[in-house]
Amino acid sequence: MSWAALILNDTVITWPAVFAALGAVCAMLGCLALYMARGHNPRELAAVLPAAVLLALVLGRLVHWYCHPLQYSGFLSAMTDFFQGGFSLSGVFAGVLLTALLAAGAGVVTQLPDLLDALAPAGALGIAVGRMGSLFDLSDRGRFIIQNEAFRRLPFGAFTTFAEGAGEWRFATFAVQGLAAALLALALTWVHLVLTRRMLRQGEEAQGRVFALFLALYGAGQIVLDSTRYDPDFFRFNGFVHMPQILCGAALAGAIVWLSVRSVQKNRLRWYHWTCWALTLFGMGLGGYMEYYVQRRAGEYILGYGVMSAALALPALAAAILCATLRPPAGKKQHPDRSEGEGPPA
Repeated sequence: MSWAALILNDTVITWPAVFAALGAVCAMLGCLALYMARGHNPRELAAVLPAAVLLALVLGRLVHWYCHPLQYSGFLSAMTDFFQGGFSLSGVFAGVLLTALLAAGAGVVTQLPDLLDALAPAGALGIAVGRMGSLFDLSDRGRFIIQNEAFRRLPFGAFTTFAEGAGEWRFATFAVQGLAAALLALALTWVHLVLTRRMLRQGEEAQGRVFALFLALYGAGQIVLDSTRYDPDFFRFNGFVHMPQILCGAALAGAIVWLSVRSVQKNRLRWYHWTCWALTLFGMGLGGYMEYYVQRRAGEYILGYGVMSAALALPALAAAILCATLRPPAGKKQHPDRSEGEGPPA
C-alpha cells in the first residue's frame, strides 16, 4: 500500500498527513457540537480552534524534534518544513490546552470547564481518526514480535518489512491506540450528553468532569500502550522512562486529586474515598513496577503488559467512582430556582 497520497512537484503529501488533517477536522467539529450542547455561543470557538491547531502543530513538532533529533537535519528545518518528519501527541495536547487557557484568560471563552469537557471526547475522536494513517506506512510497529499466528492481523499485529525484503509481525501499537481512542470517544460523548441533560434538568454540576475522566482513562491506557512502542519519545537525559508515560501518569494522578477534592467537599470524607485512594496508589505502584519488569524481561511481554493493564485499570476505576459521587441525590436540584427550559449559567 503506497504511503504517498499526492505528489506535487517536490512536495509529497502522505496518507498519515491526510488522516492527521482529517482527525483535526473531526476534533474541531466534535468540540463545536459538544460546546453548543451546553448552550454556549459557537462564535466563541471561531478563533480558538484554528489557533489551537496551529499551536498544536508547532509544539507537536517541537517535542518530536527534541525526542528524535536525528530525524532532522537541524532545528530550523524541523520547525519550518512540516511536510517532513513527525509530531508528538504530548506537544499536540500541550498546544490545545495552552490555547484554551489563553482564550479563557483573555475572556474569549466564557466557560473554560465546559470547553475542556467538549475537547475531551473530540480529542479522543481526533486520535482515533489520525492513527488510521499508520496503516499506510511502517510506523505502526511495536517493541515485540507477534509469535501467535492467530494475532498476526489487524488490529493486533502489523507486518513490518526490512530493506532486504524480509519482514516480521509486530504488535500494532497505533492501531490498538486508535481503536481504544474510538471507544473512549464514544464513552466520553455519552457521559457528556448525560451530564449535560442532568445539568439542564436538575441543575447538576457537570463542568470539568468529562475532562477529568479523559485524563484518567486516556492516561492509564496510554501508559501501557506507549510502553509497547518501537520508537517512543524519551527525555534526552533519560533512556528508560518514556516522556508520554510520565505526562500521562501526572495527568492520571491530577485527575484523581481534582475529583477527590470535589468529592470530599461535596460528601465529606467517606470510606469510599479511602478505597479509591488505595486503589490508585496500589495500581500506579504496580504499574510502575511492571514497566520495569517488561523492560528487563522482553520475552515475557504477555504477562508483563497483562498485569500492567490490570493494575492501571484500578486508578481508572477509582476516577469513575469519584466522578459518580459528585451526582446529587435523585430528585434533588442543586439550583431549584432554575426553570426546566433554561440553559447553563453564562
